Amino acid sequence: MARAARHGQRLLARIESRFTPPRAWHEGLSDEQFVDEVYLRVFDRPADPTGRILYQTKLTEGWTRAAIEDVLRGSPEAQQGPGPRLALEAFHGGRVGWISSLPPAQRILDLGGTALGTEIGALQAMGYPYDFDELIIIELPPEARHELYQVPEMKSVQTEHGPVRYMYQSMTDLANFPDQSFDLVCSAQTFEHIYPDEGRKLLHDVRRLLAPGGQLALDTPNRAVTEIQVRGTEDEFINPDHKIEYTHQQMLELFADAGLVVDRQHGIGYMPRTVKDNRFIVEELVEYPGMYADIERCYTLAYLVHAD
Repeated sequence: MARAARHGQRLLARIESRFTPPRAWHEGLSDEQFVDEVYLRVFDRPADPTGRILYQTKLTEGWTRAAIEDVLRGSPEAQQGPGPRLALEAFHGGRVGWISSLPPAQRILDLGGTALGTEIGALQAMGYPYDFDELIIIELPPEARHELYQVPEMKSVQTEHGPVRYMYQSMTDLANFPDQSFDLVCSAQTFEHIYPDEGRKLLHDVRRLLAPGGQLALDTPNRAVTEIQVRGTEDEFINPDHKIEYTHQQMLELFADAGLVVDRQHGIGYMPRTVKDNRFIVEELVEYPGMYADIERCYTLAYLVHAD
């Protein structure tokens, strides 16, 4: 009788298994554990701070874990293997070198300078080494941003180098700041997120805001290279939130129109074969990291300018 009961139980279990969905690999994990584990499964690497806070936030907003896994598996890094990840790390290293080369300043305005995962801001997270009296970070309210960047508001904080204050407003309207308010204004990979007419107005506003001897530090993708990168895809730009991507000559014309004079210009991520062969060679970003004088054949344009 007992043997027959056990046989019946096993038979029932097999029948039930045909109608019960398999246990999801992430069941029992917290959201933080899920994000770390899905990165390991998809990319074979831990989640970076930006990805960790972004996707944990998406989960609290109602995204399913399956949807997040689908997004990651469809990303360029997952589709193309480790090459793009190494290129991204090398490119990031070049931008760290650029930020570290910026001059000391007491009053700093950083346009779009949030660093996901830390309240100290992108400027300090990328290695800005100097003490300051105040660093103001301008950022759009979360609900006004592209869905990729809709993360909770950061809190103002006292850091090792000075106080960081967040102001949630558009970087295209800086009328609430008085003339000559800042020694350094930064736009690090943000200028391409606003429309051309807004960009022209912004540069004129920055000229007004710079104190005597003050400078604007701006880096932005080089369209001469990015148009090669997106060719053959359905994408117009390298980021779905970009409104425009500029060439070096276009940036020089914008600076001149705003009464801004270039003190230094550098390219970040040298890509000579990409430009010569007119095909995107991602390995060049790994082969040639850092800053270069041949700005027109680099992945990113970087400038330090002052008011005329």
